[in-house]
Amino acid sequence: MIRVKSVAQAAAFSLGLAMAGPGMDAAAAETFSFSPPEPEGASASMAALADAVIAAYHDDNRAQYLDTLFRLQMVAGHDAAAAQTLADLRRLRAADPSPGVAAKDVQYEILLTAKALQAEDHFSFEAAFARAFRARLSTLDDRTSALVIRAMSPYSTGISLHARTEEALKTALEQQKGKTRIDLATALSLLRADQVAEAFRTFTPLIGPLAEEDDRRRYVIEQTAVPTGDGASVCATIVRQRSATAPQPSLLEFTIYADPPTLLSEGRRTASNGARAAARAKPSLTSTTGPTPPS
Repeated sequence: MIRVKSVAQAAAFSLGLAMAGPGMDAAAAETFSFSPPEPEGASASMAALADAVIAAYHDDNRAQYLDTLFRLQMVAGHDAAAAQTLADLRRLRAADPSPGVAAKDVQYEILLTAKALQAEDHFSFEAAFARAFRARLSTLDDRTSALVIRAMSPYSTGISLHARTEEALKTALEQQKGKTRIDLATALSLLRADQVAEAFRTFTPLIGPLAEEDDRRRYVIEQTAVPTGDGASVCATIVRQRSATAPQPSLLEFTIYADPPTLLSEGRRTASNGARAAARAKPSLTSTTGPTPPS
């Protein structure tokens, strides 16, 4: 296992961002030349560090090694290699059929496929991403696709990793100020934070309409005002599987908050598991047909 020798490393571990595994003792003492980059040179600086770490990194845990390697390859700009590593990792995970495992890292598979389409077929990135998203989600069942969309959605830190990772990346870079060397464990934590943050920056603006499109294919989503006995009304969002042919059990979530994206996310997850979801909240003028990305 890696031995944490600094406050910075301990903080990275507590954030759950370290990509360290049990087979790394010998390499953990290695350090690399690295100083926090200026914004305009950040991509090249991170790519150079990722290349150096790839050459030194090893982990006896095969799954952990592949999970770390594809992230390093993405930061280094080796997209084809990253896609192959992710495919190897997907095959390694195939023994576990659970939706949570099936949904894991699908967002990065879609992103890498989009980049390949953009390069090979000269699509715009937006068109390539839409094609990759539709193709990949068409292979997933409702339960798995609901988890993938939840993982990619930008509208709530309770749902998305995006905001927390941006914060973690900023913290990790600040901890390197004034330094010219970085140890392996800290480099792995920093590069993982950079990989996730950069991926979300790239696809976050595109998710809203694509998620709405997938929802229309899978679910019937209704919003209605329900009158109460005292003359007031509450807003109800009802989500049910479009493929359902028999009555479904219903689950009711009640909240006083007008938070349509989060209500829809929870309704989607409930409906994907074969139950009709009904979420009640204060009236809102915001559409609940799908999540709205931040401006």
